[in-house]
Amino acid sequence: MAEAGSNAFTMSPTKWVDLTAAVGILTKNGAGGSTYAQRDIAFKFANWVSVEFELYLVMEFQRLKAKEQGRLAGQPNVSSRKSTTASIPMPSSVI
Repeated sequence: MAEAGSNAFTMSPTKWVDLTAAVGILTKNGAGGSTYAQRDIAFKFANWVSVEFELYLVMEFQRLKAKEQGRLAGQPNVSSRKSTTASIPMPSSVI
């Protein structure tokens, strides 16, 4: 890890798993090799790679929550239901 911070620093998924004993990431080397990650890890990586993807996920989540609230509007005790979007802190970079 001495090369960390230099322009030549590279971290492959295999190296990451070996160095950190990472859980939730599976790598297969060689021809036909690939990297698999647990869903939350894959989403976080995709958000890091593409701000557009992160904004898409946020907007889609908000759309689905609005649809859910509309569906629940006719049910009893809806007023006591708390919206989960109010309890999730939103980074200012997304707003």
